Amino acid sequence: MVLQPRALIDFQGVERPETFVDELRERNFLLATVGVCDLRGLSLVKVSGGDATDYLHRRLTGNVKTMATGDSRRMALLGGDGRMISDLQVHRAEADRYMLVGQPIVRETLAAQVERYVIMDDVTVDDISKDHAVVALCGPDALDLLKLITSKTDDASSIVVMEMDDIGVPGCALIVTEDSHGVWFERAANAAHELGGGACGHLAWDAVRVKNAVPLFGIDTSSFTIPLEAGLDNLIDFNKGCFPGQEVVARINNLGHPARVLVQIQGKVGTIEVGAEIEAAEKSLGKVTSVASFGADDFALAWVKWDYREAGTRLTAQTTGGKAEVIVLESAGIPAPH
Repeated sequence: MVLQPRALIDFQGVERPETFVDELRERNFLLATVGVCDLRGLSLVKVSGGDATDYLHRRLTGNVKTMATGDSRRMALLGGDGRMISDLQVHRAEADRYMLVGQPIVRETLAAQVERYVIMDDVTVDDISKDHAVVALCGPDALDLLKLITSKTDDASSIVVMEMDDIGVPGCALIVTEDSHGVWFERAANAAHELGGGACGHLAWDAVRVKNAVPLFGIDTSSFTIPLEAGLDNLIDFNKGCFPGQEVVARINNLGHPARVLVQIQGKVGTIEVGAEIEAAEKSLGKVTSVASFGADDFALAWVKWDYREAGTRLTAQTTGGKAEVIVLESAGIPAPH
């Protein structure tokens, strides 16, 4: 069955399917069974060589040396000021070969940033974004779907499979060649029907992400963000030793706290919008960065000052339609691996 989206949507300069059938049904696939998402346009960088492990261990915030072949972990690439260049899904494909996956917004710059400190190291950094793409299997039944589609084909060895939990539900990513992307997407989406799932567009994918309070680089976080501000503490191994930005994040972690934090807020449906000012006692605390409606409620991610981060704190959202009461639910962040 040939799958055609109802419409396309621009996401960080890349066209992605908006919906296939119905956004609410697609959300249910992601939350209850399994959804197949076309994550075209992601930044894909391959790092290989005899010194690849040591180099990435020094360059990234996570502990690369303890990764076994086949492991995937979420980490960050920081500047010397502790601010994010990108958050990344890091996959150890072989003993001396890694795949790094970032959002489309860093597609033109990620490879150069990763390679920046390669001098005498036996390390090769290749940007494979233009000739590879990602098909994501997201939801509680993602691994069952993976087994189903790889057991029915002879070309499964041509793809890279990695864990990728970027919307708060279990999932994995298939890194495939651009030429075979359509084949793998349709194969996975059609097989998902056997498990009660199906193809999902960007709107459902993003709504589930917001409902699960997962920040997205280029939307909720940026090159001005220090990971601890956005609840991304578990991207950092504070005991592994030096990496760019380590002194800044260690100082915040050990001696104080960030001045602002990213939190999830809730209000009545239709009352919160992206860009809305969040206020307390007429004082501006920050702005809303993402919104999704579920039933009678809006859920959103918003920046607030440290003293207003606690769950249950009541605040005001200043929108184009007037002021609306909202409540803080929890801090944003990447969930622990499933």
